[in-house]
Amino acid sequence: MNPEKKIPLLISILALSLIIILAIPTITQPISNLINQPARPYDPTATYTGSDLLILAPRVMFTGGESAITIAATDKGLPVEQSISFMLVDAAGVATTLTSGSTGQSGHAVATFDVPDLEQGTYTLVAQPAGSNATFNGSVRIANSSALFLETDKPIYKPGQTIHGRILSLNNNLIPVSGQCTIEISDAKGIKIFKETLDTNEYGVASIDMPLASEVNLGTWKVKAEMGQSQTQLDLRVEKYVLPKFQVDVTTPRDWFLVDDPITGTVDANYFFGKQVEGRVSVVASRYVGVWEEYATYEVDLEDGSAEFELPEAGWVAGTYGAGGMGSLTLNISVKDTGNHTETTTKLLKITESPVVLQIIPESRLVKPGMPFNILVVTETPDGEPLEQEVEIELEFMDTNYNYQTQSSTVTTSNGVALAEFQAPEDVRSANIHASSGDASHSMNLGAVYSPSGSFLHLVQDGGGIPEVGDTISFNVYSTNPGTVYYDIMAGGRTVFSATSSERNISLTVTPQMSPKAEVVAYIINPNSEVSADTLPFDVIMEAPVDLYVSFDKDEVEPGGDVSVNFDAGSRSMIGYSIVDESVFALSEGRLNLQQVFNELEQRFMEPQAEAHPQYWTPVPMGAQDIIEEAGLQVLKSPNLDVPEQVHEPELEGGMGKGGFFGDVMVVEEAMDAAAPMEDAVPSATQTPVQAEPDSGLAEVERVRQFFPETWVWEPELLTDDSGRAEVDLSAPDSITTWVIF
Repeated sequence: MNPEKKIPLLISILALSLIIILAIPTITQPISNLINQPARPYDPTATYTGSDLLILAPRVMFTGGESAITIAATDKGLPVEQSISFMLVDAAGVATTLTSGSTGQSGHAVATFDVPDLEQGTYTLVAQPAGSNATFNGSVRIANSSALFLETDKPIYKPGQTIHGRILSLNNNLIPVSGQCTIEISDAKGIKIFKETLDTNEYGVASIDMPLASEVNLGTWKVKAEMGQSQTQLDLRVEKYVLPKFQVDVTTPRDWFLVDDPITGTVDANYFFGKQVEGRVSVVASRYVGVWEEYATYEVDLEDGSAEFELPEAGWVAGTYGAGGMGSLTLNISVKDTGNHTETTTKLLKITESPVVLQIIPESRLVKPGMPFNILVVTETPDGEPLEQEVEIELEFMDTNYNYQTQSSTVTTSNGVALAEFQAPEDVRSANIHASSGDASHSMNLGAVYSPSGSFLHLVQDGGGIPEVGDTISFNVYSTNPGTVYYDIMAGGRTVFSATSSERNISLTVTPQMSPKAEVVAYIINPNSEVSADTLPFDVIMEAPVDLYVSFDKDEVEPGGDVSVNFDAGSRSMIGYSIVDESVFALSEGRLNLQQVFNELEQRFMEPQAEAHPQYWTPVPMGAQDIIEEAGLQVLKSPNLDVPEQVHEPELEGGMGKGGFFGDVMVVEEAMDAAAPMEDAVPSATQTPVQAEPDSGLAEVERVRQFFPETWVWEPELLTDDSGRAEVDLSAPDSITTWVIF
């Protein structure tokens, strides 16, 4: 064979992102190592003289994880030492010791403990002071703490292929959980065809491989994993499909258009082996008007793999709550090449009346009578770019007699943000905020805090921005009365930091336990024994605890050629990775990563879990008890301490307070932000005849190409050495394509 006529077949190897790394040492320390006021040893000989006890305990505890209870003991406003024991009692009266400790002379302490491995359910929490038969009771729900994550190597399979899957189990401290996990797979008709019980290893990982038969029920299959009381499930498709032959990309000048703007953009199409596609483009535009409505089409030929399009303006759309009041428009693009093979893609666009998106973010969702009240104003384009705008804000306070007091302010945003400062009246019951900037506007209504004695506490974060682990975060504290401020930091469903302050400023170092989201819960015992409280959430940035570096000994390789992959995680780790054909990767770009883990843990362990919906009525004032409970805590207290609760007033005429409705009127529809449905059928392959080169003769067969996988490598449990390094030697498949490792 003439070497000059030899055409090398190249495969690009792309390093993307690691699915997840679990490393030793673990991500976080036990919270008992971080609490600055830990409980002193319990003294069983101590006596209880009737001092005032205020105990904050979690409403939910997770087995296998850590938790904490905060104790404050005072006598006539002064701290006193008090020993207390805690236990959980089930419905049958069986008691389980939880923890015990003493506040010491500071009168404040945090008792940390590992949650016992009890059956999931509701238990009575009993706190008993030493030397007394008196008890303080609450209710605790015991839940399984394992957060399960399930993934497969691909989102779609053909009959005869093998489903590769992996389970990851973590607790609320991001520590792997070892145990038995059951995997079940059901086909498109709900018939259970696979069940296996696996043991997760020390990294909380277990994997499965299930070959598919050549004849199976096609459609959506379900993979379910259970571990104790925890469950997770994912859907995958089993179809007789062909892989995409080329990639279709759609770009528009921006991701939003004004309602009277023409819709313009560019379509690019390239084969996965790098060549540009020649063919024809069809663009179908659909706008959401309560239902998806097709309103315009456009066709054009590709030139050098690219084509521009222009569609008429949307004209009108239905705004949706999920899109912040903006409308939605979808572009369904199909490209047919000269071999009559078609690939499709979809792009979702925002349609808005104004080029300015205005947001108002109050520093607290509750107004405190007589306290400062600040509002963060944000102006940006519909795709999130900051804008400098002048914004007018009107804040209307309503008092207990339904009289109104209006305060106004005009601010100019810098880099898209500005702070508007107000002072709440002494007898405020609710507040209505309205902000406007040109055609853009935003309104919301807020409730107020209730206190029978007019005693309030208010938190304000000192400085802006999102802190990183290791930074110092500060909060200013405003209170009606002087006194010691007790504060807890709640994250992951438990107290991760607790302290007191005699000053009106709280400063602390941000720890990994506070990521990705935490909440400061502050409270004060007023001279009249009434408790005032406030909470303030904050986000925390934490870099991944382990850095992964992936390198290859070559960037390109011929089919059947040798290539080595080198991993360096910095410390002994278990790495999960796969290498797939980029055309398969194009079917689903969403993969499990550390951010998804944080999001899942936040959903699972942050209490309460709530959804935000627009309100059209005057909110009912909330007391300190409600504020604390919404932070996921409960209050156990002495009888002479008063922790005010929400005021439940009889419904007023017409179901609303005087003054009518508040807030924006928005209609919430299901599936608003979903793109217009595409045809469900998968395009079939089209054979294109290849003409032989004249007088070329027969080519010499050097190697028969026969290995054409979609998943080249699936390795869910690659264990590194003690230094975190691993090297894998591979032989490249025969597919002429780009391979992606992730």
